[in-house]
Amino acid sequence: LQQALKDLDRAIADSFRPKSDPARKEWPKFKTKDIGDGFRIPQFRPEHIDDANGRVKLPKIGWMRYRKSRPLAFKCADGSMKSGTVRQIHIKKDCGHWFVVFTTEFDIEMPDPKALDVGIDLGVVHAVATSDGQFFDLNTGRIKELEKEIARYQRKLALNRSSRLKLAKEGRAEAFDKTKPSRKRRRLLEKLQKLHRRVRNIRRDFQMKTAHTLAQEYGCVYVEDLKTRNMTKSAKGTIDNPGKNVKQKSGLNRAILRTGFFGMRQAIEWQQYKFGGYVVAVPAAYTSCECPSCTCTDKRNRPRQAQFR
Repeated sequence: LQQALKDLDRAIADSFRPKSDPARKEWPKFKTKDIGDGFRIPQFRPEHIDDANGRVKLPKIGWMRYRKSRPLAFKCADGSMKSGTVRQIHIKKDCGHWFVVFTTEFDIEMPDPKALDVGIDLGVVHAVATSDGQFFDLNTGRIKELEKEIARYQRKLALNRSSRLKLAKEGRAEAFDKTKPSRKRRRLLEKLQKLHRRVRNIRRDFQMKTAHTLAQEYGCVYVEDLKTRNMTKSAKGTIDNPGKNVKQKSGLNRAILRTGFFGMRQAIEWQQYKFGGYVVAVPAAYTSCECPSCTCTDKRNRPRQAQFR
C-alpha cells in the first residue's frame, strides 16, 4: 500500500508538468485488476533472502520458495559478475505465474567506450539498418503465425460472451459478468495471455541481442527521435471526413507496432550504458531524404523506398 500511494503521487505529479517537458505524462487512469498485478516492497532487508535454498521472506506471508533462474549479480561488459546489496523486491504476476524481481545496488567500473560511431534507421522492411550497411531483421513470420492464433482465440472469446448473453436472455444462465468469468472463459483468457507473452518474448529477445551487438562494436549510436504514437494513429477519420487508404495504413501500423521502435531504442540505451557508450537522438524529419555525404535534402533523392540516389 505504501509503494502504491507513492506511485500514484508520482503519476499525478508527472501529469502536472509543463507540456514542453518530455517527462510529462497523462492523468492516471483506472485499470482492471488483471493489469499490473503485483506489488513492491521498498524496505527490504538482506537477511530476508535465503539465496542458497532459493527462499525469500515476504511481509505478512513468511518464507516463500522461488526458482533461482539467475544469480543475484550484474554481468559487466568484460564478462565478470558483480554482486551487490538488495534494496527492494517486486512481486508480479504474468500469465498465471508469479515472479520475484530483486533490485540490487553495487559499484561498477564503467569501461571505455568504443571509438566507432554509427547511425541506425528503424523500419518495417528491415527492423534495424546501420549507416555502414548492416541489417538486422526480426522474425516476423513466427509473430504473424502467433497473431493468427491470437485472432482465433479472440473470436472464441467473443463467441463465449454472445452465447452467454443469449442463454441469460432465455433464463438458462446467470447474467454475463466480466468480473466473474466462467471456467471456460478463464481458460481462453489464459491462452490469449500466453500467446501475447510469446510474441513479446520474440520481440524482446531480438531487441536485446541486436542492441548488445551494436554496443560491442560502437561507442555512440545515433537514432531517430520517432514518435511511435503519432506514427500509428488510425486513418479511419469520421463520417463527415473519412480517411484515405485506411487498409494500407492499418497494415503499416501493425508492422510498426510489431517491430517495437521505442522498445528497440530503450534496449540500445541500456546496452550502451553497460558498455560505457551513449545514444544520441536526432530529429527524424527529412532524414530519409538527406544525403549522408553532402547533406542535401530533397525528396527526389529517394524515388523509392529501397533506392537512394
